[in-house]
Amino acid sequence: METSFKKILRENYYCQRESIQLQDIDFQYVSDMAFFLPRDQAHLDELLENSHHYTLRYKNEIVVVFGLTELWDKVAEGWVFPTKKMLTHKQAAVRVINFWLENTVEALGIVRLHTTVDPGRQNAIRFAQSLKFQTEAFLRCFGPGGRDVLMMARFFEEK
Repeated sequence: METSFKKILRENYYCQRESIQLQDIDFQYVSDMAFFLPRDQAHLDELLENSHHYTLRYKNEIVVVFGLTELWDKVAEGWVFPTKKMLTHKQAAVRVINFWLENTVEALGIVRLHTTVDPGRQNAIRFAQSLKFQTEAFLRCFGPGGRDVLMMARFFEEK
């Protein structure tokens, strides 16, 4: 399934499916914005292999890697790995991710898309909210290493 981003991307931006290396992601910044982080390159490779994902670049530098993994019929989990470039390209990222989500969930028949966010990462919560996610629950000992997380969800009409 391919999405055409041409009608929403401005000059010097492009968005495509691609494999990335763990070192391509600036974890100092990502740790404050990402919903979760891959453990190692093998974990990242597995995530990318088993998901629908894209990378948004500006002048060949990664702004954000985003995607969703289908869990079961009509339900998927979303994820985002922003880089430091997000500081100056957040509006473009939100526009691209929302466009992609609306097209992808319709094509896949997704009704529920959820993600988990560390409750202490206010930037990640605000970013999820800008993608139209709403806080659904506080889950104790649910995240990596037994951390508490917020379950945030976005619902789509069944077509």
